Amino acid sequence: MLVFLMLTVHSLFEGVVFGVAEASNEAIAILIAILSHKWVESLSMGIIMIKEELRRLYFILLMISLSLLTPLGVLIGSLASNHMSESVVSAFNGVATGTFLYIGTTEILAEEFHTHTHRPSERWFKYLALLLGVGLMAVVRIWTGDEGRAHGAHKHSC
Repeated sequence: MLVFLMLTVHSLFEGVVFGVAEASNEAIAILIAILSHKWVESLSMGIIMIKEELRRLYFILLMISLSLLTPLGVLIGSLASNHMSESVVSAFNGVATGTFLYIGTTEILAEEFHTHTHRPSERWFKYLALLLGVGLMAVVRIWTGDEGRAHGAHKHSC
């Protein structure tokens, strides 16, 4: 259940980062980042929980709590945004991004690319999908630009 713990931390902190977003292009970039991975995150967590053979009620309670954490984080971030320094916001962003990268690389990608049942064509398709995803997020980052950095505005890359 380490994945669940990491996803709860990630979900709460990504919500906080979105809640403190000051500029509209910044909020759009964070929203795109959240929407682009939230469905995969939820699907992966559901598959992991099914493999763990959790009781139905426990499964439902865990999934509901996971789905409520990002909105809760947005609320917390919105309420606390006037009281947070840029370094605190950066720390929240670092935790949100770091937990997502940790889960993605150690739990999900590692399992996907280390199974020996794949044909080479399937593995290349997975590499291509991974590169397209990274490329898409790079385009989103370039599209949103770096305006405001010189003026002290918060920047986040959840």
